[in-house]
Amino acid sequence: MVALIGFLVGALYLVSPIAQAVGVAGAIQRRDSAALSERIDWNSLAPAVETELAREAMLPEATPGFLVDMAQELGRRLTSPEELTALLYERFSDATARGRDMLGAIRILGLDRWEVTLTAPHSPGRRLRMELTLADPIRLRWVISAVALPSRAGRL
Repeated sequence: MVALIGFLVGALYLVSPIAQAVGVAGAIQRRDSAALSERIDWNSLAPAVETELAREAMLPEATPGFLVDMAQELGRRLTSPEELTALLYERFSDATARGRDMLGAIRILGLDRWEVTLTAPHSPGRRLRMELTLADPIRLRWVISAVALPSRAGRL
């Protein structure tokens, strides 16, 4: 009996981050910012997205301070739940796909961290790579703690 319980707990542990990733894909497809917001560790993700968006803007080293400030402000605005959902939908979504059809590569980084790649089935170049962190080990609740945004062209 103990072995069966251990097996079930292990199986639930292995399935939980995958289910979370599928839920994220579904939330993006539905443009459901509330559902996406519940699946994100905003303290970790917001600064990372701000940095990535600033990098994407490719500001030169000698950029005047006010332009850097404007880029950072834009990054902060784009990390609200509504704006991030819209950004991910625009760059990643495949309107004909369901969440589970978008599950791609899975890499275990540690017992409490997994990297999951979602792929738009009809646009294989459009991928979203995210890191999931185990936020609540009792409830097996995983949150997105890092994300590699797809570029406008759909490549990471």
